[in-house]
Amino acid sequence: MVDDGSTDKTADLVASMAVRNGCIRLICQENAGVPAACNRGIAESDGVYIAPLDADDLWHRNNIRCQVAALTAVPEAGFSYAWNSSIDEVGRISTREASTELYNGNCFAALLIHNFVGNASGAVMRRSAVLEVGGYLRADIFISRVAEFTFPQASGFARFISPVWILRDYVMESTSGILFGFGPGSLSEIVRSTGYLAHDPSWFKITFEYGILGFAISFLFFLMVLFQRCPDRLLAAALLYQFLFLGGYLHAAYISFLILTLVALHPGCTPHNTEGSL
Repeated sequence: MVDDGSTDKTADLVASMAVRNGCIRLICQENAGVPAACNRGIAESDGVYIAPLDADDLWHRNNIRCQVAALTAVPEAGFSYAWNSSIDEVGRISTREASTELYNGNCFAALLIHNFVGNASGAVMRRSAVLEVGGYLRADIFISRVAEFTFPQASGFARFISPVWILRDYVMESTSGILFGFGPGSLSEIVRSTGYLAHDPSWFKITFEYGILGFAISFLFFLMVLFQRCPDRLLAAALLYQFLFLGGYLHAAYISFLILTLVALHPGCTPHNTEGSL
């Protein structure tokens, strides 16, 4: 039993039960949430199977036997699952929630489309398979990554939010700035004056310093090189990535233009056949 930082007497109660029953083992940790507690319990266990059961669910008396038998029959399977039904307060089935489809074999694609297992207590999993995929997804880690887009000193904010803020606060206030930009090097001065981190990917730097007109010209040239002159699709993908996400001195507008020009003039470059395309 994993005590996830409870503040009542749960740990004391389980500890007293463990004294009388050697099958019970108490593991205490600071509160980290349900996924972390499940992962700790799985890591500390030594059984072959993991069978989660929520506090408000019940298994049919034959459930575990049938699901383990299914896993035994297919050694390469990572988990088996069972349908579920809703019951009333006295245990009578009120609603059957069964899928009309049966899934066997490699079900990864089907599971991505919809959760045919349907219930957190409906699966029996091989412990080895659970450990192989890293256990339960910890929402706190995911939330911390999402928070990067709201924290002004985080990299996610600097890459994706601050460019929009700067365009809104500076470029949109000036008609000439919108059309022609503020000139080479002007972005660096603005970034130093803001109270938040700001990344300078090529598209953003070109738009700020050369305006929409400069961006349109450079982007049309960029697309022409990428889709008509670039000899290798991996190179094209790398150039597109640097244009959208990378910044710094090596990705200044004139450096990007020089790279694209060299690619377009490379003797191995031949225009792709665009016959029949738009």
